[in-house]
Amino acid sequence: MKKITKTTIFLIFGIITFIFLNFYNYIDDIKLPGYNKALVIAKWDKKHNKEEINRLLVKLSTEHNISMIRVNGNYDDNGKTKYLSQYNLNEKLNFNEKAFNRNKKYQIIKPDNKILGKVNLVGTTFFIKENPKSDFYETLEEKGLTIEDYEFPLHLIILEYISTHQLPSTFIILLVIIFIAILYDQLASVKEMSIKRIHGFTSSKIIALQLLKITKIFVSHFIIITLIATIGLYLYNQLAQIRYIFWSYLICVVIFYIILIMISLMSYWLVSKQTFNIQKYIKFEGVGNRFQYFPNIIKLIVTLTLLNVISISIHNYIEAVDIVNSEKHWFKNKDLYIAELTTNEIETGKKQFKYSDQEVINLLNKIPEKNWMLTFHRHYNWKKSGEKYDLDNAIYVNKTFIDRNKISIENKESVDFSKITALIPDNGFSKENINKIKKDLQEEIEFYDEIEKVPNKERYLDIKVHKIKNNYNLFNYSTGVYSKEVISYNPVIIILPKGYYPISFYSSATSQGLLLFNDYDLIKSKLDNNKFDTEIQGLTNAYSSVLTEYNKIKRNLFVSVTTSILGIIILISVYLFIINIYCDREKKVIFVRTIHGDSFCKKHISFVINSLVSTFIALFIVNFFDIVEISFKLMISIILFELLSVMIFINRYEYHLLKDARRGETQ
Repeated sequence: MKKITKTTIFLIFGIITFIFLNFYNYIDDIKLPGYNKALVIAKWDKKHNKEEINRLLVKLSTEHNISMIRVNGNYDDNGKTKYLSQYNLNEKLNFNEKAFNRNKKYQIIKPDNKILGKVNLVGTTFFIKENPKSDFYETLEEKGLTIEDYEFPLHLIILEYISTHQLPSTFIILLVIIFIAILYDQLASVKEMSIKRIHGFTSSKIIALQLLKITKIFVSHFIIITLIATIGLYLYNQLAQIRYIFWSYLICVVIFYIILIMISLMSYWLVSKQTFNIQKYIKFEGVGNRFQYFPNIIKLIVTLTLLNVISISIHNYIEAVDIVNSEKHWFKNKDLYIAELTTNEIETGKKQFKYSDQEVINLLNKIPEKNWMLTFHRHYNWKKSGEKYDLDNAIYVNKTFIDRNKISIENKESVDFSKITALIPDNGFSKENINKIKKDLQEEIEFYDEIEKVPNKERYLDIKVHKIKNNYNLFNYSTGVYSKEVISYNPVIIILPKGYYPISFYSSATSQGLLLFNDYDLIKSKLDNNKFDTEIQGLTNAYSSVLTEYNKIKRNLFVSVTTSILGIIILISVYLFIINIYCDREKKVIFVRTIHGDSFCKKHISFVINSLVSTFIALFIVNFFDIVEISFKLMISIILFELLSVMIFINRYEYHLLKDARRGETQ
């Protein structure tokens, strides 16, 4: 087998292994090793307290001999620790695995640990190894708990992982690379296979020898890469969960081997007809017309994939730049925290909204206003939609926001913070905008009042308006998926008074990370002492949340850029492949025309046009079906890149062709 083919398979094997380990790290965050089933408490009527429920779960898991582990995140360290509570007291069922990610850890706690009294019951996952009997569920239902079975469908997790990490293009590129490498090796073996046919080898025997060759390469690469991966894992996490990793990796390896076999068979089928032209291939006069258009089909696929990846890379780069700017702002606000609400309740509608709101409002009433900040907005994209002075481009805030951001209000001493106040920037301070904002706010209040009566509604309908200085780059404290959109362009600011709590407003702000808290110890003590943990699970540092999103975008950028580089390399390889086939087939014609002094254009114009056809088709498909957004400059760059590559490679071929001919004349 050609060295380039061996090297290519080794590199792809290594990349696949790296992707597998990254996937294992991903799935380790979702479930526990060895546990593929779970129970989830979907609803709890709260007629029995947590201590009673926990004691009941210990009793039931022991009686039914079920290995049941409860998993909760530790919000004190931003989720780096997973609390694992083992409900079955049988020591034989103890969970002894370590976390795969060395930056995270499992903390085993006993069922009577006080932590269980603090974390939320609803939405908590209990991992099990086998389904309990029906009376297990019946007993829990009698205590007001609704239990749902949950399994972890591996195929859905894989699809989610591929989508999250933007890997479809990467896999297409890798498949094309392997296919071209193996096809190249098969073409290089045509002469050898032709000679074997002279010696009486049947097609099945030749196929068996080809598969044996690929199998030997696969086994040797598997041993080397497994040793490298084992050493790497030992240095990374002391071989945590190695037995689960090994068996999962074997499945991945078998799938990779099957793909190699299928590609080998397909490649052999493509070249098999050529092996019967024994005289031609012993002289090696070329591969004929069978491959004249096939490489262009490959080029079409690679070009489409590459355009998609380049578009993704540009998008990820823009997002990365935006979130780096966001990180600079958040770096100065490390003292702010986001409250994590329970999101797994089955109850929806007015009742649940009211309950969630009340928990948040009770917390706000227990702490000084300076320790919480409202910054609710609709993520208005001023870059796309332009300058605007209405509620679309408004931030709903409390007094803390005004003080923290030092908003310059005209006649600030006259501001009545017990009423709803609209602060309009100087550029938008007009009678028309004032009337529109007042009208829209009053309609908003009436809307909330229809759902749930707003106390002192008449007071809040009296909207006050003040002028403020323009704020062209106002930090709006966005987190999570909106971390890259932290700048609002000259927004209207709506001050909401303490006491105005429209239904679902504050719970919505909390769930979006737009209700922020400072003084972690104070807020945590209020949560613990006032039993707010039914709806509020814990506090997460807002800055760390932004860093998590930044790392995700950075990872996606790395994947897309790496895939783009691989795509460019494979595209160049395809050009070489096409040119080699063309020059090999037309070698005599090229030689004659070259010695007669024909120009490059006259000799190769038909080939160049045929080569560009697949590129134009790819660009047409992309534009017509609006698959990805590509600029005119990028399209021109791709065409020029191909023309330049073709000219360089053909000129090099002609140079060596003439050089070899001269050597033959002198010998």
